[in-house]
Amino acid sequence: MNSCEENDSELSYFARASCSEDLDEVCTSNNEVIEILGNNVRSEILSKVKSAMYFSIIIDCTPDTEHIEQTSQITRYVNIKDGEESFVDFVISHQKMERNLSEEIMQKLSSEGLDMQNCRGQGFDNGRKI
Repeated sequence: MNSCEENDSELSYFARASCSEDLDEVCTSNNEVIEILGNNVRSEILSKVKSAMYFSIIIDCTPDTEHIEQTSQITRYVNIKDGEESFVDFVISHQKMERNLSEEIMQKLSSEGLDMQNCRGQGFDNGRKI
């Protein structure tokens, strides 16, 4: 099974798990479907990270076209077979000061059930803000 087919089958699984009834009735818009699938994929990634126990994070801060600071969160972790790196989420940064941004990151990780005591590495792009 090639990677594309494997991903399609995973997305198909998440779609079936999310919308067990007729998609037209339950999921009324494309954005709703995308959000549901994204939440399921994110939950699966976080479950893998938690089972691996130790992880590292990479944070990249970039302003969007409206000059709102977008922060992407990538998590690296090791499973039995191999090391993995997964995009987890985009986070809108409400503050641009280092301390506030660090607090936002810590709160985000905590809300995902990730313990910073298990974080073994940190990487930052646009690091002058961190």
